[in-house]
Amino acid sequence: MDSLPGQVGRGCTRKAMGVSEFCEVMDLSRSTVHKLIRDGKIRSAKVYGKRIIDASEPERLLSGEAV
Repeated sequence: MDSLPGQVGRGCTRKAMGVSEFCEVMDLSRSTVHKLIRDGKIRSAKVYGKRIIDASEPERLLSGEAV
């Protein structure tokens, strides 16, 4: 079953994703994603040492919405 970004299955949606998943969803390299985070173009947070990105960020980034 193919799911959309943020979809887990059976109506359950995820609120956040890791950098690796964001890279896969957006077809970007890790270094590009980390640069976009540093430049403030992608909103993220560190939780227990892991960088997480809100599940709405791919859509926001593609729409060109300013941070």
